[in-house]
Amino acid sequence: MTKVSTISDAAIRIAVVASFICMILIELKPGFRDFAMSGPLEYALLFPSLLTPAPYTLEIQSLVYGMMGAFVIYQLGKTPEAPGSLSASQMNFLRLGFIFSSIFNVLWVIHFRGGNLPVSLIFLTLLFAVLLAMNSLFRTPRGHKKEKLFVKAPLAFSLGWVTVVIMAHVTILIAGMNPEILANPQQSAMAFLVGGTLFSLSILFYYRNTAFGLVVLWTYGGILANHLSREGLNGRYQDVMLLLVTCMVILVVATVYSHLNKRLS
Repeated sequence: MTKVSTISDAAIRIAVVASFICMILIELKPGFRDFAMSGPLEYALLFPSLLTPAPYTLEIQSLVYGMMGAFVIYQLGKTPEAPGSLSASQMNFLRLGFIFSSIFNVLWVIHFRGGNLPVSLIFLTLLFAVLLAMNSLFRTPRGHKKEKLFVKAPLAFSLGWVTVVIMAHVTILIAGMNPEILANPQQSAMAFLVGGTLFSLSILFYYRNTAFGLVVLWTYGGILANHLSREGLNGRYQDVMLLLVTCMVILVVATVYSHLNKRLS
């Protein structure tokens, strides 16, 4: 490896750390917390609907950021040369992807908190696209144990979380542009639920990613918990609850099938 390439490689690793720190600072910066929220799910808590999750559901966001922090630390080390592991060029691809994903994450959060939902959705979609590209490296079984723990798992959880956030964002945006939707909340919630489930299944089957399915299931569980809670909807919408449970069963079966199918391939 030449001196120039060594310096370039080190610069990319440092840029990953810097982009992650910037992303965390934007999340924590008081000036951006005027609405006491950090995304569409928090926004949904301020304007309750039939798809609002229980507050504890949002705690998974801390886990996602913690796992991304683990990736940031891991990528600082030397790329292992074990059979089946990621190559140096593939790791640099993931590093560059992480930098762009952090930038898009910062931009969508800023625009969302500024109330510009259409523009924030554009940056959120770009973030989603970058995560899809990064996760594509793991469509086929690869990587040793450390890579699966510190690279594959963080990327899978991030993709799952961003997918859920996109569904919440689109729901809010459509409801805001079409007030008549709110006149039939139960039918609208069921339509959004079916659409979100089909969207999630398409990603789950294509990437065969167990962690992705678990994140979506966690969110659906939070929505169901809010329906069952006395402080929430107190079981008033039986049809929505029945459909929600059905979707969760389908997602469980699909996640298990995806996991087994990937192991056998």
